[in-house]
Amino acid sequence: MHAGHCVIDETDYSVTRPASRFVVLVGSHVTLRGERVGVEQIWSNPNFFVTDSSLNNDVALLKLAQPVTIADNVMPIKLAYDDAPLVELSDITISGFGRVGFAQNLSDVMLAATVDYLPNGCGNFSSFDPKTMICAGCKGGGISACGGDSGGPATAQSLSKGCPILVGITSFGIRCGVSDVPGVYTRITAFIDWIEGQAGRSFRSQYPVAPTMNCETCSAVPSRVPCGTAAPMDIKRCQLEAWLAFAFNITLHPCVRTKAYPPGAQAHVEAFLKPSSSLVNTSALSGNTYFLQGNKGGGTWLTLGGVGVMVPLRGKVNVRAGTEVTNGQWTTLWPSEEQFPERACTAFHSYAAVFVSKDKQFVQASLSVAYSAR
Repeated sequence: MHAGHCVIDETDYSVTRPASRFVVLVGSHVTLRGERVGVEQIWSNPNFFVTDSSLNNDVALLKLAQPVTIADNVMPIKLAYDDAPLVELSDITISGFGRVGFAQNLSDVMLAATVDYLPNGCGNFSSFDPKTMICAGCKGGGISACGGDSGGPATAQSLSKGCPILVGITSFGIRCGVSDVPGVYTRITAFIDWIEGQAGRSFRSQYPVAPTMNCETCSAVPSRVPCGTAAPMDIKRCQLEAWLAFAFNITLHPCVRTKAYPPGAQAHVEAFLKPSSSLVNTSALSGNTYFLQGNKGGGTWLTLGGVGVMVPLRGKVNVRAGTEVTNGQWTTLWPSEEQFPERACTAFHSYAAVFVSKDKQFVQASLSVAYSAR
């Protein structure tokens, strides 16, 4: 994830800079260390535009030129599908390699701070749009993102205590750490469907945002920073969550037709877990898969296997338990309605799958898929 204004041509906002000009550093919080990975493709939001006081729809997605292995120092972040749990003064952690102060040098070491969510604090920006932007900072100033931090993460704690959840992308502000002038961050929930649509993968967190309170690092007095730089997280759990999001996939096979009752077309849907090529121990992850049928888009909250999950379907969502054909592979045949014998294999329906671990501690929903026939 990145800020759109970091990847577009400054002289023509409709032009995205070549991917070859970008390199991503992974595996280190020091710029002179870590692995440098090239960028294969960049998607910048087509609705990006600039006004006198704001950057709008300021989001971009970068595809790396090669896979990155999940490890103790390399973990992907999950994206917020709903940030309603953020209330005034909720904690948001920001980080980056930006300037340590206005007109000062960039930092060689990643810096981080926890600030407050201030939904009513960005009145100084006449074009501030709460639907697509988040306002966060320290009311008294002193701590904020600064020049060079653009595109960096703004995260909140997950209910699972595993991977933190990306709620915002550092976008713009006035100078650095100015009193009563918080920073502005692109609101991830406004763009989650666009992001996943470009990548063709599910990036959304399967767990709700559960932000801490009173952990902000706005005070210069160490004794008044009770939680450290950021809320603690369970690294091993985060690794499993990250691997599961990558490994759990759904596919549609060619339609099956039968003369048995009910006669007509049956959708052949399969879900599977890719074998692990990471350093994560996935042997403890076993469970059940549920197949879903509904309308594409939006989100619906369901209880599956005793676990609540947000699924990428809307309208009436039908559920079928999958049949495990081999370890880590499930399938089902979904019949058409009797009065519409071909409908199951048309674009009228979309399908998704949800994995629930046997201990009910892990859950993962796939993207939705559909047949192309009308």
